Amino acid sequence: SELRRAVERAELRVYYQPIVEASCGEVLGFEALVRWEHPERGLISPIEFIPLAEESGTILEIGKWVVQEAAANIERGHRQLGLDSQVSVNISPVQLNDDTLLNEWMDTIGELSLPEKSLTMEITEGLLIKDSGKVKEWLLKFHRNNVEVSIDDFGTGFSSLSYLKSMPIDVIKIDRSFIRDIPSDEDDIAITTAIINMAHSLDIEV
Repeated sequence: SELRRAVERAELRVYYQPIVEASCGEVLGFEALVRWEHPERGLISPIEFIPLAEESGTILEIGKWVVQEAAANIERGHRQLGLDSQVSVNISPVQLNDDTLLNEWMDTIGELSLPEKSLTMEITEGLLIKDSGKVKEWLLKFHRNNVEVSIDDFGTGFSSLSYLKSMPIDVIKIDRSFIRDIPSDEDDIAITTAIINMAHSLDIEV
């Protein structure tokens, strides 16, 4: 009940986490992360409220608002400051089941006339096999509207490598389980190196 009121009372905020080029430290873009600033409980982590939002269906309204907020900030930064920042927005599996949502997102993006490829939609690797036909339809429509596609949690074993060649994917994010013990774990180094080389050979960013 509080979460539903949070949407109505505009208690949600979008925080922007920088995406940094590892070799030189240059900021390449940002990931849009939704946070709930509760008037009594303070800042609530998405780990706590996103599962509730998905279960209740509130995620549809929240997700729509996050995309609109991120797109508006991209447009404002470009128009006022001449910035060509790229912003990545996470998509919930629940959102992919709403056929009208995709058209609403594309309408929002079209109305703002965003710079090409300034917005990236991010899905988890597990979604690639849950309903591959529908997911591919969404991803292709993103591409037709100059929106890039990013795959999160890559390497966790949920999907086949064949999806890398059959799906329109621009970026993969290697799962943290392979990253956190680098450089002390030689196996993690080997796996991560293999993923990077494979992705780059397919012209996919990592």
